[in-house]
Amino acid sequence: MAAGPWGVTTQRGSTVYVHVLDWNAPVLALPAMPRPVRSARLLRDGSSVEFSAVKGGLVLKLAEPQAEEVDRVIVLELEAAK
Repeated sequence: MAAGPWGVTTQRGSTVYVHVLDWNAPVLALPAMPRPVRSARLLRDGSSVEFSAVKGGLVLKLAEPQAEEVDRVIVLELEAAK
C-alpha cells in the first residue's frame, strides 16, 4: 500500500504493520487489504484496535497517541492465503 499523509505500512507474510506517524483523528481509513483482516492490535502493548471492513477499505478506531510515541504501530493479522 502506498504511503499516505498519516504514515506508511510494511508487511511480512500475513501481517501488515500500519505505522501511524502523523495522525491525530480518532479514525483512520485505509484502502482495502489484499485479504480480509482477522484482528488488529497495538504493537506497543497488544491491546485490541477496533476495525470495520467497509466497501473499498478498512476503518481503524485509533487510541490516543502516548506523549513520547512517534510511531503508533497497528498490527493487522490477515486471513491466510488460499
